[in-house]
Amino acid sequence: MMSSSPLIPKLEKIFSIGPNPHILSQNSVNKRIGWNLAALLPVWLSGFRVFAWDAVSIPLMVIVFSVGFEWLFSKWIHKKYMFQNGYTVFLAILFALLLPPEIPWWAILVGVFFMTIIAKEMFGGLGGNIFNPALIGLAMIMLLFPSYFLSESGFQRTIQIFSERFLQAPFRELMFNGRAELLGEASAIAVIIGGIIMILSRTIRWETPLIYLLSAGAGFFLAGEEFMFRTFQTGILFSAFFLVTDSVTTPITSSARVPFLILCGLLLVIFIQNGLSEVESVVYSILIGNVLTPLLDAVTYKNDAISGVVG
Repeated sequence: MMSSSPLIPKLEKIFSIGPNPHILSQNSVNKRIGWNLAALLPVWLSGFRVFAWDAVSIPLMVIVFSVGFEWLFSKWIHKKYMFQNGYTVFLAILFALLLPPEIPWWAILVGVFFMTIIAKEMFGGLGGNIFNPALIGLAMIMLLFPSYFLSESGFQRTIQIFSERFLQAPFRELMFNGRAELLGEASAIAVIIGGIIMILSRTIRWETPLIYLLSAGAGFFLAGEEFMFRTFQTGILFSAFFLVTDSVTTPITSSARVPFLILCGLLLVIFIQNGLSEVESVVYSILIGNVLTPLLDAVTYKNDAISGVVG
């Protein structure tokens, strides 16, 4: 006769069957995805104001490719296809906002393949992946088709943008017009509005983007740069609200989350200072943080409470 563990009743109160994280909370996966999509809306609208049709065609293309790859993968492994919780649409739009408007359809197809099949489905689907799928897809596009991103030295490009725009324009220009190199970089204020939506809806913790931005700001300050302007660039704000807050690939305990965010923020600065572009620095710094997430959670979970709001 199999004995029952005394931990089972406690675990039943914490865990439920479904995708990670297995934590009971009023903030369900469906609600989180809904609020995430609502938060991306002002970012998309600001991109539409600048890029017009590209801001429509590219997200639609990514959604179609993502759904198609998921359906094909489910057929391949003989699994009933489930259009799960709107996560596919959210991930597709998030990925699309990280792309430049001139990106061709075949490069998008390659990126979506790595995002959907390699980074998500082959790890078990929603909740099973260890890397942020959108960043994996973007990293592969940058690796295979680098000409569609910044071709010159990231450091030189940073200095050029800083001197031509930030030093000669008021803070309002930085907030409302951004850099407009990627679909999601058209307006910093739109990204902030999206972040506020997620904070007020309790989809993410307000401490998460704050710690990340403070870490990056401290790094820029120590590097001798004008840290206020550098930290509030649209791409860095986007990563603070929408990328380092991912509930699956980032730590779930407070003790692990703080060093994760500090690491990502400092790595971002180090990469930029050593010649990588801003988008490359964001991608690689967070992916390195994703690698360390299981270790950080493992060494902190015994001494820390786990909350239903993970991001």
